[in-house]
Amino acid sequence: MYISVILDNEYMGMGDRDKWFLKSVSSAMKSDGIIITHEYIKKNLESIVNNCADRFYREFEMDKVSVEEIRNMDICYIPDSYFEYKYAKYKSRSKMLVEMSNNRDEKLESYLKEFIDAQLKKRNIEKPDYIYYCLHTFESFKYISDYYNAPLVPYVFSAIRKVHGYSITLYMAHLDKELINSPAAKDNYKSFDSSKLDYQLFSKRELLALLGKKHNLCLLPLLDTYGDNEMGIIGEGYHIIPQTYQNGQTTDDDIYYECKRNFDMSRVVSRLHPIQMDQIGAGRKHMKNDPASFLLSTKRVATVQSQMILKAMLWNRVVCRIGKSVPFGFMFSEDFTSNVPISTEHLNYVVFGYLVPDSLMFDSKYWIWRKTNPSSNEIFQKHIEQIFYDLNLDRSILYSDN
Repeated sequence: MYISVILDNEYMGMGDRDKWFLKSVSSAMKSDGIIITHEYIKKNLESIVNNCADRFYREFEMDKVSVEEIRNMDICYIPDSYFEYKYAKYKSRSKMLVEMSNNRDEKLESYLKEFIDAQLKKRNIEKPDYIYYCLHTFESFKYISDYYNAPLVPYVFSAIRKVHGYSITLYMAHLDKELINSPAAKDNYKSFDSSKLDYQLFSKRELLALLGKKHNLCLLPLLDTYGDNEMGIIGEGYHIIPQTYQNGQTTDDDIYYECKRNFDMSRVVSRLHPIQMDQIGAGRKHMKNDPASFLLSTKRVATVQSQMILKAMLWNRVVCRIGKSVPFGFMFSEDFTSNVPISTEHLNYVVFGYLVPDSLMFDSKYWIWRKTNPSSNEIFQKHIEQIFYDLNLDRSILYSDN
């Protein structure tokens, strides 16, 4: 039995993780999974299921499940009143998130223990195998992970995802209690040895051809050319993410400040997050859905923690950071005037050695295997062969010299 946690841990709202909930339901139906989410979901279950368009089932790679089937599943709906009480207490969503991310809450833990204990008793087992947690983890769930000796697996979509037109979906995920502020990717990379792989690394051109959007293949000749803009800034969805700010103390404003110190600001361009476009009333419909033209117009790209930085890596841009960034941000340059793009080895490690394919992400056997501490090279090999299998490609290509 595994546990899947779908809660609003940013500024979305209790019902706005509905696609993630349905994805969790789809996965839990295939294996022995239980779910922890908001009571709001239960109250609006029929609307959530009935209003989910067919394309989301394809793009999120999930099966359709009926309202009645969901009602018969083992789901803990944490009372909305609990979260409303927390918000009223702190009178600030940001402060509430900071408090819940850093401090345990006995009332929340009582809900969790009562539910989990009942499920363990029902199955006559001693503990869960692991706990999936979508995005930033609250402190009480870190405690629950220790209490039941069940590893925590925080996860989120990477920028490579079918919903954006890529050929496959890869997840940023690892065995750690933190998602963004985690050394997992860096620690695993220390033991990665590309010279001992049974096949050659993929060039950036080959990675884009393998995983990228088909309509962008015509842009591959521009891979080694650079635009006139010195820097492209990828904006965050929210002005501040409390859980990550307290560890890195960096916002978009810090990136703009560093750019002012190094460049003529007429040569600095920005791509706002769609959420920001919605919040200022402009709406995301005015944005180009595909950021390729934005990326290719730049020499360098910087972000606090946007997943879109992975696309910049694929398109051979120099990637920069200030302080901490995404888990693989240790590969980025802290020099905003650098002219050195990410290396082929670094990019291959991120795509195949760190990011997890969708077909493995919610596979219990996979995470049980990960708990045995396989080597970085073994993880790399398992991922790349799974991706080739998922894309229906002959895996013998991997061992070809041509």
